Amino acid sequence: MINLKEEHKALVFENGILGFYRDADVDGLFCVIANGDNNYLKFGIVENSLLVVDKNQAFEQDKLNVFQANKIVNGEKQLKISFSQLDGFPYVGQIVMTVNQYS
Repeated sequence: MINLKEEHKALVFENGILGFYRDADVDGLFCVIANGDNNYLKFGIVENSLLVVDKNQAFEQDKLNVFQANKIVNGEKQLKISFSQLDGFPYVGQIVMTVNQYS
């Protein structure tokens, strides 16, 4: 599991609703659901993991960076995770936390 960065504080509320407290000068967090390609299992990312991405984090080699792919599914461009720069794919942000949900 990837630890939440110091400037972000995670809060889990009742009924499994996840919320965030952020310092006033920190913006740009968004969440996406991981698909089932199973490329990042050792980082705790499995199918349907909630991935919290910070758009304000700069690209860092060997970190879980997120890029926008050209593939469109259900009218939305898909995202791609990579440890290295992906030529031709715009950088979106860096994963700062993963959450696995079990039922």
